[in-house]
Amino acid sequence: MAGSPYYAPLLVGLGAMELSMNVNSIRRVRHVLSGIAFEEAVNLAGKISQAKTSDDAEALLMSHIESKWRHLFNGDTLSATKSA
Repeated sequence: MAGSPYYAPLLVGLGAMELSMNVNSIRRVRHVLSGIAFEEAVNLAGKISQAKTSDDAEALLMSHIESKWRHLFNGDTLSATKSA
């Protein structure tokens, strides 16, 4: 999960200070996290923690990414997360 640029902001918002991932994921995750303020990640985690189901949480995360952080994800990364 930490190696996914899609979920890493959520983990940071939940308080993770260190993320363990495959070396191939570092560049993408670093790119996304460098474009997000810590407070944004905390705010997102707060919203998602109120979701009733995992599907609701996933929908909130995707909606937030598409509305606020779309510029941080290339088309392939965002498409892959939708189909996963």
